[in-house]
Amino acid sequence: MDAREVFLELGEDYDEVLGRLVTDERITKYLKKFADGGSIADIHGFLADENYEEAFRLVHTAKGMAMNMGLSKLTAVTSDLCEELRGGKPNKPIDDMIKAVEDEFEKTKAVIGQMD
Repeated sequence: MDAREVFLELGEDYDEVLGRLVTDERITKYLKKFADGGSIADIHGFLADENYEEAFRLVHTAKGMAMNMGLSKLTAVTSDLCEELRGGKPNKPIDDMIKAVEDEFEKTKAVIGQMD
């Protein structure tokens, strides 16, 4: 699977990202870095410790990576969670938001993992 096929599989716009990153090689490089670059799972520890600032930072970083890579579905779910954590302790339950972020993050990493 190449980078274009990854975007197709994820239902994302390869040409939009190509317009920003210019070459397929660069897109491939950043997709692989994204897939190798950690996990959102640390959020559970931050929330258990009531460390909302670090939880926010983690989700905000994931949102930025997703946005830069043109991963709109991951951007959307991370944006929702990011906004809920922005002011510190959430005002409403966020378990469903966390699950949505984890699911989309893992789905994205799994598809990228199929690259040649």
